[in-house]
Amino acid sequence: MNLKTDQTNLICMLSLIIERLNKESQNRWVDKDLKICCQIMEGGHKYKLLKWIDNWKNYANFEGIEVITSKETEDRILS
Repeated sequence: MNLKTDQTNLICMLSLIIERLNKESQNRWVDKDLKICCQIMEGGHKYKLLKWIDNWKNYANFEGIEVITSKETEDRILS
């Protein structure tokens, strides 16, 4: 195992991921330790989001969490 080569490969991979994310310009946040990235995506249909996740599964692990809008939250609370 060559640590320097492994680090270089990791940096190259991260650079490619960041470049690809920037092209898609979605709303996203990264934790201070650079280990978790949260991204808000609107796909209209669950199938589109699952397809997007499938396209990225080689690069990262994903957890999909369905959310609702502020208006939907308000409606649920008030009903």
